[in-house]
Amino acid sequence: MVQLKTMKVINCPKVKEIVSNELSEEGTEMKIVFSKLITIELVKLVNLATFCSYKDCEFEFPSLEILIVRECLKMEKFSE
Repeated sequence: MVQLKTMKVINCPKVKEIVSNELSEEGTEMKIVFSKLITIELVKLVNLATFCSYKDCEFEFPSLEILIVRECLKMEKFSE
């Protein structure tokens, strides 16, 4: 994910979260840096509830310029 510049997830009805915590141990803090990510586009994700539900996860998007979230009706917060 270090080289990722664009993230587009469009019309995927089964997606509930973008970053999963399935491999992380409970109580372990985690930091994810998307250093080159310029664009995030999340569109028509009818079951998307959050970007990441893991409570001990921190994100950094130092290059982010565009964030588009459309028709993600179940999404109430970006991350825990």
